[in-house]
Amino acid sequence: MRKIFWIFLIAISLATLSYAQDQPEQLPPSDKKTTENKQPQKKNAKQGASYINFRFGYSGGSIDGFSYNVPTYGIGIESEWGNNHLGLSGHEIEWRKEQFNSTGIGYLLSFQFARILPGPSKHFIAKASGGLEWGVPSEMHDKTSWIYAQNGELQSYTHLYVHRNAWSPFGAHENAILQPLAELRFKSPPVPIELGIRLQYMGFELENYNLVNNTHTHESQYKLVPSFFIRLQIKM
Repeated sequence: MRKIFWIFLIAISLATLSYAQDQPEQLPPSDKKTTENKQPQKKNAKQGASYINFRFGYSGGSIDGFSYNVPTYGIGIESEWGNNHLGLSGHEIEWRKEQFNSTGIGYLLSFQFARILPGPSKHFIAKASGGLEWGVPSEMHDKTSWIYAQNGELQSYTHLYVHRNAWSPFGAHENAILQPLAELRFKSPPVPIELGIRLQYMGFELENYNLVNNTHTHESQYKLVPSFFIRLQIKM
């Protein structure tokens, strides 16, 4: 998993370098007029943009009978390239926080590529994106149920928790997650607000302990976990 983590960071660096190389070269004022006369501007050229995004999200539901409620907030930097490259319109990196009352867990870093979808009007923009998220998850998906006999003696219990599959420099080495995600976002310029839905492909572990029969069962499963969010965009 450590190799996957470094590959993830290298991909971020390469995407940022690619974006920088695509930007037009800044010429001295004396050379701009001459260059414009020799090379007319392309009609299809579009101007890129960069944004600082502030996210507020919520995820709630039930997994194997265990309910969960996970509010989040985050901040990120997004770049729109202007012209598409390999069918993509831009990329972004974002930091998210879960479980606000904890300082040691619930920190997640994601990197996504995005595509602006064709829409009926320039005043309605839809954008699809996908990528990877890495970090130390919160304990808000970790749940336990207890079953007691009539005399108050514990008979069995079931424990649900997020599958940790990635290396982390914080705490235990395998206490992080690396998972794919996808988002669909909508906005109506010039209003600097995005509304969206996120799908995360999360792994879970379900363990059942029967103290009467002295048995233990373990099941691994993967589920699509949706969440809804709103983002405030500030153009850089």
